[in-house]
Amino acid sequence: MKSLAFAALFVCACGGFIERETATSTLRILESSQVAARRLGDVDLARDALAGGIVQLAAFELAFPNEPRFAALHADAVCDYAQGFVFDAWEDATLAKREDEVKTTSARLDVLLGECIALEAARLPKGWTIATLRSGDVPAALAIGRAKAVKLALAPMAMLGELPSLRELLERCATLRPGFHDGDAELLLGIIATQLAKFLPGNEGEVWFQRAAARAGDGVLMVALVRAHATGATDELQRIANADLSRWPEHRLANALAVRKARRYLMYP
Repeated sequence: MKSLAFAALFVCACGGFIERETATSTLRILESSQVAARRLGDVDLARDALAGGIVQLAAFELAFPNEPRFAALHADAVCDYAQGFVFDAWEDATLAKREDEVKTTSARLDVLLGECIALEAARLPKGWTIATLRSGDVPAALAIGRAKAVKLALAPMAMLGELPSLRELLERCATLRPGFHDGDAELLLGIIATQLAKFLPGNEGEVWFQRAAARAGDGVLMVALVRAHATGATDELQRIANADLSRWPEHRLANALAVRKARRYLMYP
């Protein structure tokens, strides 16, 4: 009987070991895939790959419920797909005045952003508030902030009441992890401040843009793009539109998207 009990415990222990090793190996592959994706120069290829990857990441999250990194990767993939690629499609349709496409893409984007916020919120401590956020919470909190910023772009009047809390959230993220995720918090604060400057005096937007540029470092064209678009700097948009993507291979995908946007903004001033 003792031998049987020992054998059962051994099998259970081996099962746990195998599961941990499988999870570790899978995570290693997924992390390498993220590096490879950042080096892609084809935006459409990356968009299609990420769409399929979301389903796979959801499956890994179900298969390995005790490994929170799968849940984090799944949440981030949904957010990146919505905020990067679907929002880009909505922006293109909006500027080109393809009204039917604007409506369908907006509805799809609203659902994806809601899913993004729910998945990222599930990663944060129960009962969290902006004041209780800590450095380790910034990845999920900033993803929520980016999602709400996109929702603000989709429906400015409907989201206007959330603007103060959105600014507070972004400022908290910028304080806890300055420059995190290529300076996204600083960049979004720059956009918000620039828009508010149309009604209120001050140059706070430029201050945030400078912080974003300094903290993101060299080769992140999205920072320069957002700043140029927000301030109407046509010459800078032209420079970005003609950028050599091979100069910064680790940022190639994000820069390819920035180049696409710059050309769009020049086409639809």
